[in-house]
Amino acid sequence: MQHTHEGNIGNRCNDHISDNMNKIVAAFAVDAYHSAIDQVQLVGRLLHLWHRSLCHSFVRSVRESSFVNGD
Repeated sequence: MQHTHEGNIGNRCNDHISDNMNKIVAAFAVDAYHSAIDQVQLVGRLLHLWHRSLCHSFVRSVRESSFVNGD
């Protein structure tokens, strides 16, 4: 017995179903999604650099302070 399932994602059977599927896929804002991800990653990198800079400044100021030097 041979069985086929018509109209699923892998077997869209006719142009109407295929056109509707293409419209749905085209409606996804993939470019906007990727742009947002890129922006989030950039903000993360900038925050990391800012944090490193802040920590280095703090350590430098502590090392240079009279409290650490015993003055």
